[in-house]
Amino acid sequence: MVLVGGTYFIQRSSTSFAQQQNFPPTNRKPACSCFCGDATFDSFNIFSGADIAAGKCYGGPLGVRACGETLRELPGDQLRALCQKAKARGKICPALAPVCDEPPPGSGCQKPTPWFDNSAGCTDVQEPKVTIANGGVNLSICGLSVFRGTVKDPTNLDMYSMILRGWVQQQVGSRICCNKLREAAGTAKPCDPSVDFDCDGVLNQADVNKTSVPDYVLPQIDLYTISPEASIDKFPDGLNPDDPDFMPNSTARRSGGVGDCACKWELIKGELKCSPDGKQQHVYVATWRCPVTKAEVFTTKYAPASAPCSKAKRTGMFEYFERPSDVVDFIPSVRRATVCV
Repeated sequence: MVLVGGTYFIQRSSTSFAQQQNFPPTNRKPACSCFCGDATFDSFNIFSGADIAAGKCYGGPLGVRACGETLRELPGDQLRALCQKAKARGKICPALAPVCDEPPPGSGCQKPTPWFDNSAGCTDVQEPKVTIANGGVNLSICGLSVFRGTVKDPTNLDMYSMILRGWVQQQVGSRICCNKLREAAGTAKPCDPSVDFDCDGVLNQADVNKTSVPDYVLPQIDLYTISPEASIDKFPDGLNPDDPDFMPNSTARRSGGVGDCACKWELIKGELKCSPDGKQQHVYVATWRCPVTKAEVFTTKYAPASAPCSKAKRTGMFEYFERPSDVVDFIPSVRRATVCV
């Protein structure tokens, strides 16, 4: 500051603070490699040797969760090349499997079914359609015919149609992501739903349930698998496939890099906690596990303390009914008999 003729002038430096401070540039380069995630210290390169030498990446290997975030930011052609290289080598690491839409070889798990995930990326949502034609009932989803059933007595076709519609509503809901379904049908990845709608390795027409409702064959469509030793209470009202948070997909994507699972999620526990004092809400906590990474995710559903609450165990798709014939009134019965209304 200089005083000239009673006037103050402030002299500013010709260089800014940032110019005066020679901070090193922030390193925003992705890591060069990731740990495989198979309980070993094996790792794989995300970038080619030439790209690593050219300095297009820095450091590594990353852990499985951080690796998933990095892989999802890669350009599509680079990611496809990485997946093709892994498949040609005969080993898809658990850290890489989710972005390659392939369960790791030897994992023994079922492939995922992204068209049942209505929590993100759905631009064309449709409900399953059940029709009667040519002496049988047909189930079509997003224009794909996935099941046809017949009965000996044609007068029972209306009953069959009603039962099938309720069954499918309970198993897969009414919000199927048709854009994802059509993409899978065109590429057969992770499977071709026109042949194997739930990617369990069993052809659609052979993948059936003959025991839940006597005299009526129904399609067995599985959104998830259930651990054999799992203890699962009945699902409360509103916790069904139409709820975007029914499956753990969106929760997993928000959970510190857990991300999508390369297999179907496995339900390992479902616990209903009734209000302890009549004031706190009832809460249902479902515990899910990704068979590949072993990551566990929790989803919750709340109900007011004034709602009925009893800890009955879930025994099957039709656990709500005292006798199979009650399925005729399927949807209202479910709503009346669920444990938390």
